Amino acid sequence: MTQALPASIVAGLKALGTALAIWSATHHEAPLAAHEAGVLAAVRAALPQLLGAVVQTSTTALAPEQARVRQPCPRCGTRQTGGPRG
Repeated sequence: MTQALPASIVAGLKALGTALAIWSATHHEAPLAAHEAGVLAAVRAALPQLLGAVVQTSTTALAPEQARVRQPCPRCGTRQTGGPRG
């Protein structure tokens, strides 16, 4: 991969890394089951931010430059300029 990593993904990974470092520093000599639970909790806490970052980055319609482009109607394909028809 030659592209730079998206900042939103890096931020989520950095937060996860920080949480894991804190866990490691505060749970010396803990049993394996405790480490498993701590790591799983940290990953689960980071998951919403990471998933959101991946979806935002990988979905063209969510790109900032696409914000003004209306999505076509799934039935007829037209792009409406107003709200829903009454």
